[in-house]
Amino acid sequence: MRWPIIVTDHSGSSEQIALESIAAQFKELDVRILRHEPDAHFLDRIVDCARAVATDYVVLHADDDFMLPQAMEECIDFLDQHADYVVCKGRMAAFHATAGGSVNVHPHEGRSREEDDPTTRVLRHIASFSPTLYAIHRRQIFADSYARALKGTENVIFWQYLASCITVLRGKIKTLENPYYLRLDNDRGWRSQLVAARDKTHWPYLLLADDFSAQLTRFISCLSEAM
Repeated sequence: MRWPIIVTDHSGSSEQIALESIAAQFKELDVRILRHEPDAHFLDRIVDCARAVATDYVVLHADDDFMLPQAMEECIDFLDQHADYVVCKGRMAAFHATAGGSVNVHPHEGRSREEDDPTTRVLRHIASFSPTLYAIHRRQIFADSYARALKGTENVIFWQYLASCITVLRGKIKTLENPYYLRLDNDRGWRSQLVAARDKTHWPYLLLADDFSAQLTRFISCLSEAM
């Protein structure tokens, strides 16, 4: 395996033992487990993971998703050859297995932002947002962008947009055409549960939150400061 695998573990003691046991079964892999407090913010944890290695690049991999290793290598090769790009990914899609055994696949929009002017890049990224959270990043830019986003907001929607925009401000992003990342559309997953409960911290009900305007103002302020 070419790269280390860093696992952020903020579970209880019994789960920790199980996770260590599973990791030990794959001796050919460089699996490292970082312990985090149960109440640690997601961004604190992934930034800590990024700072724990000395690699040129990092990529976030959710525990219920599927990434194609060859596509990762293609993204790394692209970044190696293009110093003005800070992020690269391929085509992403969500999939859902039905009770009847069929599988429905829903492609995600993926756009490159290759304008030379940083302000133009950011404004066009906002106008036609293409998520970058699960893309291959230059490691230091990933850590800096997400740490800065957390200083601006802890809301899961706003920090994803803010960190992505700060990243795009730092350099260009490329979306290659090959399949890259499959996301499980899990009805029991955290995001699905928030949406089902009409939670006002997540789309689409975030728009109805009492503090939405205040959060939007804070987002604009943080992005303006970064720009």
